[in-house]
Amino acid sequence: MVADFTEICIWRQRFADSNIDYRRIQNLKVFFERNAKSLITSFDYADYSNLSQWLAGDVVFFDMDGDGYTDNVGIISDFTTRKGVPKVIYNHIDPGYTVEDDILGKKSITGHYMYP
Repeated sequence: MVADFTEICIWRQRFADSNIDYRRIQNLKVFFERNAKSLITSFDYADYSNLSQWLAGDVVFFDMDGDGYTDNVGIISDFTTRKGVPKVIYNHIDPGYTVEDDILGKKSITGHYMYP
């Protein structure tokens, strides 16, 4: 078990620290980088071939405040906008609760994965 933990932890620890939440965005991103299929991160709703690569259930990581740091994750919904843009289910400080919203193309995408 210890070997498994050190393999997935980005903080170079040898064992789990009960004071740290391992659901942090950075740890989740490393998990998906290592265990999921990496997909495109450029989004263009006007290009059908691009739009068709964003599927319900895909996991998307975002830089919500534009500081160059991945700070949120969401799951692509099966609901779309009137333009056919998939909505994303996510939770963040703004608005402060879980929402299903049109944020693809509005926020910087730092990762896009399909988990088997």
